Amino acid sequence: MKLTQTTTSQSLLIATLLLFLPFSSLSAQMFSVEDSISPEEREFLHQSSLTVGWEIAEFVYTGDDNVSDRSDFDDGIFRVRFENPGLDMYLGLAGGLTGMENQTYLNVGAILYNDFILSRMSDSSFLLLPLQINTDLTRSQRSNTGQQFQQSAFMFGAGLGFSTKISNSIHMLVKGVPNYGFSFSQGSLFGGSVFKLQGKSRLFIQNLFSERSLVLGYDYHFSKYDVDGEIFDYDFNGHSVTVGITF
Repeated sequence: MKLTQTTTSQSLLIATLLLFLPFSSLSAQMFSVEDSISPEEREFLHQSSLTVGWEIAEFVYTGDDNVSDRSDFDDGIFRVRFENPGLDMYLGLAGGLTGMENQTYLNVGAILYNDFILSRMSDSSFLLLPLQINTDLTRSQRSNTGQQFQQSAFMFGAGLGFSTKISNSIHMLVKGVPNYGFSFSQGSLFGGSVFKLQGKSRLFIQNLFSERSLVLGYDYHFSKYDVDGEIFDYDFNGHSVTVGITF
């Protein structure tokens, strides 16, 4: 019996919650250094922000060179990110309105995470252990072609991060997280594997707009799809600059 796309999505959501909740319940036991964090430091580590940005990206087909019906591109993508403690959501759009010719691109996803504090490196610096689960939908298609790249991915990731207070009003957060999981086409449960590397840096200028802070950021995104033989074998490589505010 084939699983519908709705059933698949519900199963992934349940699995996400069941697998990640134990990390949250163990955090206080694993890293007691969190008990020593001041209210100001805790507020910085748990800020919410909304940012927009522009990403320069390459989406490259890596399969059989004889395949002509492809969805690759080298162009710009408009990005929106909502970053909240424990949950990040993102959206990427490209098409005629963004200057991409004869091509459309959509990327939407969510990251359920916890940045555990490994150690206090100084009075104002922390070494972090990011653990996360990432669900992601990517769609790309050239105009007047029948083949469409559309993949839903479910990935697990763990990496390293660093948080520091540069001055009384400037804070910085940097982290890199490799992810690995599976990717499937519409209507299928399993299709292949996906590797994703995420790099993230944020500079917070505190209370620049009354109680709100200015957020300046840079993101690096690399994804490698190995799906359904060579039909959907693609590499994505993107660099984006973002600006936004906390709330």
